[in-house]
Amino acid sequence: MNRTALCIRMLMYLKANGLTNTRTLADVLETNPRNIREFKKELVTAGYNIKEIKGRYGGYMLDENDLFPALKLTDSERDAVADANQFLKSHREFEQTEEFEKASIKILNTSKDTDVQNRIRMLGTPNVALSRHERQMLSILMEAKKRECCARLIYRNAFEDTIKEPHEVLLDPYEIILWSNVFNNAYYAMGYKHNTSDVRCYRISDIRMQSCELTDIGFLKDPTFHLEQHVGKTSLFKHAPVRVTVSVLSENVMHDMYWGQNVRQEEENVFSFDVDDLHTFYSQVFFKRDHIQILSPDEVAREYTRNLKTILRMYENEV
Repeated sequence: MNRTALCIRMLMYLKANGLTNTRTLADVLETNPRNIREFKKELVTAGYNIKEIKGRYGGYMLDENDLFPALKLTDSERDAVADANQFLKSHREFEQTEEFEKASIKILNTSKDTDVQNRIRMLGTPNVALSRHERQMLSILMEAKKRECCARLIYRNAFEDTIKEPHEVLLDPYEIILWSNVFNNAYYAMGYKHNTSDVRCYRISDIRMQSCELTDIGFLKDPTFHLEQHVGKTSLFKHAPVRVTVSVLSENVMHDMYWGQNVRQEEENVFSFDVDDLHTFYSQVFFKRDHIQILSPDEVAREYTRNLKTILRMYENEV
């Protein structure tokens, strides 16, 4: 986006939201924080009275007599626009996702008191029934994200022994995610984990997340963090893609569902593609039964075979 467009977006955002700090403006404009002061100078040169407030809670604000009035959207109307944007981004069949996102941001940026950043990232179709306790924990984590304060979790990992006591986690929540597909349907909190000094993801669940509370420890979100670096195409957790080759009974098998990226036909009824979530891939292969066979790599075929043998051993007496 060119400099003039960014200056206009900054002007519209300040008119709609009042006093805004440099970091928030940089996030909204998707630019370096150092550019904000230069944009302010250009707007002042153009005749707009941009006030600069010094101090910890300072920032920039536009004189109320300048420009044009903001859109008068209600809270529910603003929420509907923001949620519709997130919902449509989770549906690959909607081809105008990028254009709709740009349009929704323009609408939200010209509406007062819009919290564009504090939204749940919807990666799937919303269909999650939460218990009262889960709703409370989700609300606390949303508040922690909004206030930029650390949350204290008491958490038990998925494969942890239920006899073992759950452990404490200090988490700076960067994103609240709804991940929904045929194999999973839940809310997650992703952010910086103090205990291990890296980015981790935690499921908001009565079984795993025993408790959640706000702390008075503030945090600054890592400016290099981007959700797309941590989330895969078909998996909540991003893995290095594996190039897989399969033999299929007919080409229709490949067209029935999404298998991976960079699909290429090697020969008749033989295809290769990149898989970023082997667990989902194994489930798809199992669903197709004898209509598909894993040819390579060998370790993937062997792991799938081991999984099948483990399942068969459970039903030996039934066969």
